[in-house]
Amino acid sequence: MKTIGAFDAKTHLSDLLDRVARGESFVITKRGKPVAALSPVTGAKQHGPKDLIESFRRQYAESLKPFTFEEIGELKAAGHCLRGGARINPNHAVQGLDH
Repeated sequence: MKTIGAFDAKTHLSDLLDRVARGESFVITKRGKPVAALSPVTGAKQHGPKDLIESFRRQYAESLKPFTFEEIGELKAAGHCLRGGARINPNHAVQGLDH
């Protein structure tokens, strides 16, 4: 494991992170004494945009589920709010429900 001073680590942090991402490890010292280690995270999976989107969909699947026509009709009849706080006007026809 390589050693680097705190000032140099701060100054070259971006380069150090690139090197750590490639597998290198460093001990950061302050006044010559080791105070921290900078090393790759083991077992961490690198996530790309598709992974992040899929994770978001899994996490919010239920709340992103579209309303069925039946649910819209029930909400409309009860005068409830839609997601985001929009009020349902019970006197306003919802296209596809009242026709």
